Amino acid sequence: MNKKALFSLLLIGVLAFAVTVGTMAWFSAETTVEGNQFVAGTLAIGLGENTVPLEVENMKPSDVVEHSVTIVNDGSIDMKFKAMVKGDTVDHKENSNADIAEVLDVVVKMGTHTAYTGTLRNLIDNPDDMLKWEPGVGVNPLGEGEEVEFNFTVTFNEEAGNDYQNCEFNNGAITFYATQWTNTGWNE
Repeated sequence: MNKKALFSLLLIGVLAFAVTVGTMAWFSAETTVEGNQFVAGTLAIGLGENTVPLEVENMKPSDVVEHSVTIVNDGSIDMKFKAMVKGDTVDHKENSNADIAEVLDVVVKMGTHTAYTGTLRNLIDNPDDMLKWEPGVGVNPLGEGEEVEFNFTVTFNEEAGNDYQNCEFNNGAITFYATQWTNTGWNE
């Protein structure tokens, strides 16, 4: 056989193979999952509807005041939170450096957990001394719509002397900070 005939047979074989494979029918199908969506949750902390500022006048040594603040998870993400207290002390007498925050003894309870026991001054100066509502302190995450009550008991120390007359703590604020329950820190 000559080369042309061999080449022609080879070409016919390749073309026949291509036509055969090209005309084979395969069944196929497809489907689509529609409406895929990713929505971020919300982290929102709020106060209960009956939460009002604490205002007490004419305190004297041994007076005890109780007050509560309700914290509400107004978001959709489980959260943890902590509180910080700040304010100013004013002494209206000359030549006295009395700081009433030093003689106001405070006990703070979050639900059934005692969050803090000590003076108001220490609480202001050392905010990390207050227990946080977070993993490791025997509490569950505060879920969507859930609430917890902070109960404050403030006692004017019975040994406070005359230096504390006409002193006041004002511009007081309790700020609650929240982050998602699974956040391992507070500054992120």
